[in-house]
Amino acid sequence: MIVERNMQRQLVTITPQGTIGEALELIRVHGIHHLPVVEGKTLLGVLTDRDLRMALMPLNSNSHEKEIYFLTKEISVQEIMTQRVITASPDMYIEDAARLMRNHSIGCLPVVEHDELVGIITESDILDVFIEMMRIISGSERIDLILGNRKGAFEDVSATISQEGSEVLSVGMSPDEDLERRIYYFRIKGKNLATIVDALKRKQYKVISTYS
Repeated sequence: MIVERNMQRQLVTITPQGTIGEALELIRVHGIHHLPVVEGKTLLGVLTDRDLRMALMPLNSNSHEKEIYFLTKEISVQEIMTQRVITASPDMYIEDAARLMRNHSIGCLPVVEHDELVGIITESDILDVFIEMMRIISGSERIDLILGNRKGAFEDVSATISQEGSEVLSVGMSPDEDLERRIYYFRIKGKNLATIVDALKRKQYKVISTYS
């Protein structure tokens, strides 16, 4: 499953010249936690609700003023935004996006294609994907096999599974560069796993293991 299928496309953004006060209002009105900073369609940075809270943390003071901040709400976004942004591409696997977020302790990945911002995927979006995947897995079976160097093998295996009355839900593969060792993991929905395995073996595919 790839990022493009699960990213948010309707984006709320702000320009670097926008003020902290404007950013606060956008986050409040839209109920979001991450605000991409753009110039046209070019991503320049990201601003989070945490960045804003830290920038506007009240000072301890004996003043009669109700609000005294480290920075005023008129400071521009570009002065506090994160400029070195870690991004995803639309064709990145969800698992890789999740790993990036975990490794860098961030809550979102702007999605960039051809140097233009096309979406954003957050930790909540990824959690929704994994919840859905677990729901699918609980009612499915798996076949692990080696396709080798045979031309059109992937399409042939998928067609064989379909012909036997089952549906391919997802496909993963091991990281082996050698095609003779690379294992493909077909997650399928159906009740005739043994019949599918027999059909694949008749076509000389090497079935490594099955799970039901």
